[in-house]
Amino acid sequence: MASKNKGKNTQYSDRGSYNKYMLEEEQLRRSSLPDDDLLLDDPDIEEHQVRSKNAPAPGSIKEKMEQLRKAADERRKAKESLPKLEETFDGQLKTKTGRRKGVLALGIAICTFALIGLVTTVYLAASGITYLVKNNPALTRYDDIIAPVAYFDPAPFETLEGADAETLIYICLWETLTVNNEKYEISDNGKTVVPVADVDETAQRIFGSGARLDYSIFEGKETDIDYIPDSNTLEVFNTGIEGFTHKTLKVKGHGNEKEVTVGYIEPDSYGIPDETQKKDEYAKKMIYIVKKDDSTGKWYVSAVRKADD
Repeated sequence: MASKNKGKNTQYSDRGSYNKYMLEEEQLRRSSLPDDDLLLDDPDIEEHQVRSKNAPAPGSIKEKMEQLRKAADERRKAKESLPKLEETFDGQLKTKTGRRKGVLALGIAICTFALIGLVTTVYLAASGITYLVKNNPALTRYDDIIAPVAYFDPAPFETLEGADAETLIYICLWETLTVNNEKYEISDNGKTVVPVADVDETAQRIFGSGARLDYSIFEGKETDIDYIPDSNTLEVFNTGIEGFTHKTLKVKGHGNEKEVTVGYIEPDSYGIPDETQKKDEYAKKMIYIVKKDDSTGKWYVSAVRKADD
């Protein structure tokens, strides 16, 4: 045993050779490791450092091992001190992208609303022009009193006394029903009961405060309208009647009397006015003389004349 130990000691009697051997062994081990950081945790290196703690300082294995440790340490510190570039970059990229998307969305929204505003403005402007052309107040201000008269197309007359009495009652009765339909009762025979007083009020609004209607013409006659003298009411089946609508084409005159030229628009086969008729395609044209009532200050129809085409 003594000779064996002696031989081993003789083999590495030179400390420099031993240290060189150990360094080569450790370097060989190190070359097979994936990371220098793992080298610091290797127990064999710790053991070697203990064994070689008395090695010569300059140029010794200990110094080289210390340099290796120091390099690995510095590498670790450097690695830990580095910012997480990838994560930071990704985070910033997402943030910037989010902001850019937000700005882009806001920009699109602003542009969209601006476009909508422009289109709306153009549309409203065009609609307003069309409205003014089609609904010129100078032409339409008399429509409310002309419309119920034109609807029944009375024969021309110069005075109310010269007009067809039955047609005048039809005009005023249906206008009354149109305005106040829901307030009237239904009789046992299914007819709507309308007080004569309400019809008279309508007649004075359309034909002036001096208008008087003769309801007796319906007594003893088989017509759509029943006059009940005892209750001073009219009874009528409240059904739809096809009639004309009109368009005011021209207004002439000054002061309290106007000459209004209107075009009659016929209903189509379904009873709906065909307002697509052009200027020269009206069923006919009539002239309405409207006057301002001295007692009420309101306009009324005083005469209807045939227009000269």
